[in-house]
Amino acid sequence: MLSSEIKGDLLVLFHKNPGLIDSLDGVARRIGRIGTAIQTDVQDMVSAHILGTRRIGGREIIFLDRSGDKAAQESILGYLKNLKGKTE
Repeated sequence: MLSSEIKGDLLVLFHKNPGLIDSLDGVARRIGRIGTAIQTDVQDMVSAHILGTRRIGGREIIFLDRSGDKAAQESILGYLKNLKGKTE
C-alpha cells in the first residue's frame, strides 16, 4: 500500500480522520494535490478495500473502509511477523 507517496498520504489522512467522508477533489485538496493526480491511487485503495466509495446526492464520496483497512493491517502484520521469523 505504500507503493506511492500519494497512497502514504491517503493512509495518514484517513487514519488521522477515520470518519472523513469527502469527494475526490476534497480529499486531494486535503493532501495538497488535485483530484486527477490521486485518482489512480484512490482506485487502487478502493480495489484493495482500504477505501470505499458511495454516491450521495449525485456525488461520489470517498471514505475509509474500516473492515477492509483492518484486514489489510492484519495481513501486513502477519507478513512482517513471518519475515521476522525467517531472519531469526
